[in-house]
Parts: sequence; structure tokens; C-alpha cells
Amino acid sequence: MRIRPGKNGMVHTMVEDTGPGILPEHQTQIFQPFYQIDTAAIYPHDGLGIGLSLARDIINLHGGEIWVKSEWGSGSIFNFTLPPAERQRDAE
Repeated sequence: MRIRPGKNGMVHTMVEDTGPGILPEHQTQIFQPFYQIDTAAIYPHDGLGIGLSLARDIINLHGGEIWVKSEWGSGSIFNFTLPPAERQRDAE
């Protein structure tokens, strides 16, 4: 995981894995609710297809964006931006 300043004052976070990657035809769909890629030959555990959809919704509600960069056979990098948190003053 890497966190760095992003464009327009946003905070840019990158989460990289070393998995098999995601084929281009799936990359635009994986953030849709209940969308699943058949990975039975690679991973023995199934998911519900809601994790990335929930992440997208939460990030969007906070004014950010989420996207993936992936190449089949080379892993994936999930990126998201969020506005910086506002500092709260202590009550006096």
C-alpha cells in the first residue's frame, strides 16, 4: 500500500497485489454489485461480488474515485482518491 498526495488536494492510495491480474473485459465491470469473475481454477474460495462495489460506493460518498490498473499475468493495482480529513479542534 502506498499513500501520496494526489491531484486537486486529494489523497491518492494504491494497493498492489501479485495475483493473476484482471482481463481488460472485466476491469470495467468488477465494481458493479454481485459481479464475479470465474476464478475457481486459481482461488478455491468464492466471494459474493460485493466488496469492490461497497468500496466504490463508500469512496464516492466521500467525494473520491476508485479504479484499477491490471495486466493479465502481472497482478493489479487498485487506486482510490479521497479528500483529506478535516482536523477537529479539541473542545475547550
